[in-house]
Amino acid sequence: MRLLPEQVLSIQQLTFGGPNAWTTVEDSVAGMMELIDSTNLDNTGRFVDYCGNDIPW
Repeated sequence: MRLLPEQVLSIQQLTFGGPNAWTTVEDSVAGMMELIDSTNLDNTGRFVDYCGNDIPW
């Protein structure tokens, strides 16, 4: 898995997202790290959100 931080799309509660953003920075990063840590050959080739839900492509 290649990690390309400059290509990650995430809407967090910063100046950009404000209080109506989808998630906090902490929750977003924790979700992404959990997914990265659980990645293996059986679950690659999918688009998922930070909770691990499939995103249709």
